[in-house]
This record gives sequence, structure tokens and C-alpha cells, in this order.
Amino acid sequence: MARSLVEWYPGSKTRVCVDSAPILERSFAYASGMGFIGKNNMFIVPGYGSYIFLVEILTTTVLAQTNNPPMKNQCGSCNRCLELCPTGALDGPFSLDASKCLSYLTIEYGGAVDRQTGRKMSRCFFGCDVCQEACPFNEGGSLTDPCLPSTEKLLAMGAEDFEKSFGNTAFARAGLEKVRGNIRVVRS
Repeated sequence: MARSLVEWYPGSKTRVCVDSAPILERSFAYASGMGFIGKNNMFIVPGYGSYIFLVEILTTTVLAQTNNPPMKNQCGSCNRCLELCPTGALDGPFSLDASKCLSYLTIEYGGAVDRQTGRKMSRCFFGCDVCQEACPFNEGGSLTDPCLPSTEKLLAMGAEDFEKSFGNTAFARAGLEKVRGNIRVVRS
């Protein structure tokens, strides 16, 4: 699509982003009417759930704008995500205390994960999808083929191999030492 825009509008510029720039993509997706924000604060597309990637194409091309109304929340009385959050980070519908969220603590947080939190991580050393796994909109859509190397390989991996394998991923944001620390706290 980005290449097509440049072909159709010579001189225009584009940049494709997938969780790689500080863009409020969830808010833009919601405003587009493509889905709704769940009680777990995830963007949910009916029929697809929240296991989706939001991709943005930034462009200098002036395009016609469409105005679709935002989709109403469809969670109803379901509170499975709130009830199953291992750390209580989802402290109410549409309310997240990021300082307790395992995804924040294992990826973005600059410090080490403490042992008490480590016990709540189960076998997951990077991120947390419990609120998504609990969501009925995601039923039948779980990942069955893990795409990560074993924890043993990650612990033994050198910085250069880590950069080569994960240089453009969320793993790179956390860094090799953070990933190793997360593995160690889960094992302790």
C-alpha cells in the first residue's frame, strides 16, 4: 500500500509503523469504527479479537477522509479479563495501573522484576496475555506455534546474536539483559 501511494502520488513520502513509533494507534483505530476498546483496554475487532497488529502508513499524500462512527463497546457484563489479571493491574473496567502490568514490567520498565511479581508470572517471562486469553472475542485464536527460542538459548545467546535475531522487535526494546533477568525471576 505504501509503495502504491508513492506510485500514485509521485513525490509523496510514506513510513510504515507496526508498534515502532509513539503513535496512538489504538485510539485512531477506535475512531475509525473498525472495532472497540474492551474492558481490558485492548482494541477488539469483532470476528478477529484483539490478537491483531495495528499498522499505520504515515504519508504526506492528502487523502479523502471517511467518517465512520466509533463502535460501541461489546463486553456487556463480562469481566473475565478483570478477574483473571494476575497482578490486579486491571483495577476496573477500562482502567489499567500500568505499574502493575506484567507486559509493562517485563518489557518497558527499566528496573528488574521482583521475586513477588515473578511468582505471578507463571511461565511467561516476556509480556502477559492473560487478559486477552480470557476474552471471549479471542476464543479459538490462541497461538499454537511459539515463535521464540527456548529460554536456555536466550540465556546462552550473545549480544550480537540477540541483536541480529531481535533487533527490530519488542525484545530489542527490553534488551538482552532484561530478558535474561525476566527468565531468572520466573525460575526462582
